[in-house]
Amino acid sequence: MAYTTTDGLKKTFTATATVGQYRVVFLNGGDVQHGADSSGGVSIGATDRAADAGTDVTVVLANGGGTASIEASETITAGDAVYAAADGKVGIAATLTEDVLVGYALESAVDGDVIEVLFA
Repeated sequence: MAYTTTDGLKKTFTATATVGQYRVVFLNGGDVQHGADSSGGVSIGATDRAADAGTDVTVVLANGGGTASIEASETITAGDAVYAAADGKVGIAATLTEDVLVGYALESAVDGDVIEVLFA
């Protein structure tokens, strides 16, 4: 990761289930979890570390502006719009069943790479 992430606002939530580092999360009540189905399709941001169920995790909030580090689920080209995958990674719309826009990739990636994403 040879870039400087511009963080917006961060907030601590409780993880409903285990969440991975650099993953997109959604609200589930007042807590967070992976998966676009948990909130009717509204991503609140991305985790900056992993957390077990019932423990606190810091989330870089999407509405805070800026960028976040998020793990790719497939090959992505810089400039692509990226969408939430069920496991909290991001991918391109053509290969995902979810259609929750997270933002735009600022660098290219393959599955497993952590990339900088500009929140939409």
